[in-house]
Amino acid sequence: MLATSPFSELILNRIVEIQHRTGRPVKTTTLSTHLNKPPRTMRWHLRNLEEAGLLARPAGPKSGYAICSPGYAFSYA
Repeated sequence: MLATSPFSELILNRIVEIQHRTGRPVKTTTLSTHLNKPPRTMRWHLRNLEEAGLLARPAGPKSGYAICSPGYAFSYA
């Protein structure tokens, strides 16, 4: 199992919630607003999660991030 920080877990859970509701990848600005963090901070965490293989970033200028690990266990809060 991959070790992630509590904030990374929060990001992943929030992405799952938003992705479930909208059916689309989640934009950095959306996460930044929901988690009350600067976009620069969110980009840093999102890149790390992408490098770890937990997130995917579909191609396209208006894409966002999506969960790509089928084994990621999450709960809807």
